[in-house]
Amino acid sequence: MLAKLIVHAANRKLAIIKMKQAILLTQLYGIHTNLEYLSHVIDTDNFLYGNVYTNFLNIFKPLFNLVEVLQPGTFSTIQDFPVGVPPSSSIDDFAFRLANRIIGNDESAAGLEFILDGPILYFHNNTKIALIGAYCPTEIDGINIEYWQPISIKSGQILTLGRVQNGYHTYLAVYNGFNVPKYLNSRYTFPLGKIGGGIFRTCTSYW
Repeated sequence: MLAKLIVHAANRKLAIIKMKQAILLTQLYGIHTNLEYLSHVIDTDNFLYGNVYTNFLNIFKPLFNLVEVLQPGTFSTIQDFPVGVPPSSSIDDFAFRLANRIIGNDESAAGLEFILDGPILYFHNNTKIALIGAYCPTEIDGINIEYWQPISIKSGQILTLGRVQNGYHTYLAVYNGFNVPKYLNSRYTFPLGKIGGGIFRTCTSYW
C-alpha cells in the first residue's frame, strides 16, 4: 500500500464530494493503482447511502477507461502537440491534430503514433476514436473500419491495425486523449532521450 486518502466534512454527502475531488486530483504514474476503481465505487448509490458491505465488491463491475495493448506494433509512441524537445513529437503534426478534432478533442490531446505495423488494442470501456495518416488494414472485431471519421468503440472490443500499405506514420486519437504525465509541459515521447509519454507497450488510460 502506498497511501491512504482521507477527507473530512460536515456530513457524508459533502465528504463524498470532497473525496471525488481528491481522487480526481491524485495522479500516480509508473505503476497501476486503484484510484479509478475507487472513483467508480463512490459513484454508486450503495456508497452514497452507506449501504456498503464486503460482498458488494464481489458483484460490483466497474468499467475502466483503459486501453490494453495485446500487441504493440513495430514502434508505437504517445505524442501530443505542440512539439516538446526536438526531435520528439509527431512527424505529421497536421494529421495528428486533425485526428483529435474529428472526435471533438482539443488538438493538443495526447494520441498514438505508430510506424509500419500497427498495434492490437483491447478497449475496456465505450469511447470514440479516429484514425488518420498512412493507411493500413484496420478492423474492430474482424469488421473493417474507415479512416478520417469518428468511430465508436464498445467495451470489450478489439481494434486490430495491420501493416501500413502506403506511407509510414499513422495516428490514432481517442476521445479525451490518453492520460499520461507531462514532461517539460508536454506529453510527447522522445525515445532516444528516454523521456516523455512513453512507448506504447502495456496499457494506458484515457480521460
